Amino acid sequence: MTVEELRRLRLANPFRPFDLVIDDGRRLAVKKPYHMAISPVGNAIAVTAGESFELLKPQWVKEAIFRAIEPSGNTPDPSAKSRESV
Repeated sequence: MTVEELRRLRLANPFRPFDLVIDDGRRLAVKKPYHMAISPVGNAIAVTAGESFELLKPQWVKEAIFRAIEPSGNTPDPSAKSRESV
């Protein structure tokens, strides 16, 4: 994915939670827009993971998959993923 695509996902209004799929197969949840930061020049991405964070190069991100949204506003079950991809 390009840095511009990632920025559009992060700044979308309304925001939709998504998972970033990394080239090593891991998925990183971005549940709120402030859970992901992109450096001003676009050479690094930080994604929070609980009390820690992952620092990534944009080229490591292969796709974004939107997470299922629960109507009650509760945090979605991580096993209930939407297969809609960006």
